[in-house]
Amino acid sequence: MIISIFAIQKGLLRVVQVSLLGSVLSNQLLVCGCCFFFGGLHHSEQYFNPHIAALDSSLLLMAVLGLTVPSAFAATERMDCFVPCKANEIVSISHATALLLFSLYILLLFFQLKTHKHLMDAEKESIEEDEEEDAEEASMTLSFALGALGVTTILVALCSEFLVNSLEEVSATWGLSEVFIGLILLPIIGNAAEHATAVTVAMKGKMDLALGVALGSSVQIALCVVP
Repeated sequence: MIISIFAIQKGLLRVVQVSLLGSVLSNQLLVCGCCFFFGGLHHSEQYFNPHIAALDSSLLLMAVLGLTVPSAFAATERMDCFVPCKANEIVSISHATALLLFSLYILLLFFQLKTHKHLMDAEKESIEEDEEEDAEEASMTLSFALGALGVTTILVALCSEFLVNSLEEVSATWGLSEVFIGLILLPIIGNAAEHATAVTVAMKGKMDLALGVALGSSVQIALCVVP
């Protein structure tokens, strides 16, 4: 999201579009695939909460349908259609779709934190049971963790700004298209930390947490960041 903000400020709208799409695809294909593969190397059988997986899959399907609608109407403007959509109508459709997708994200939070909290609690209990087997003492306090998170966020913002400022030069020097950089390179670089986290917990047999990181991140991007 931080990279997208700086890219929008630089006017790199196409890079933002493909990087958000690449982030969703990277989480679903690359991260989930690595979680199942490396987790399977250490555990012959892996278990996860089917309700949470079905929820995330349904929301991602809704996001795909929502993003397809304005794209389909935009195609009528570019093609020689009998009743093409005008640009202002497409913008209105896009705004309405964005509001609907963001509303789904708000409802998801309400679902997880209020109405169906017991599903999340069951997943949490499963994770806590696994942690009790190899319990480790906390190495930092809450205030130190929050401070470290704030400093890390600032450093990430600075690195993101440098990264965005060098995109055009890298594209010209290496002969890479902006679409390739946004669709492949930026999602892998920008989400490397959570990719490593998901694979690490999958290797420990905590597939609920691994899928929560991978699919949950895709849902958050599709329903919150994109709108």
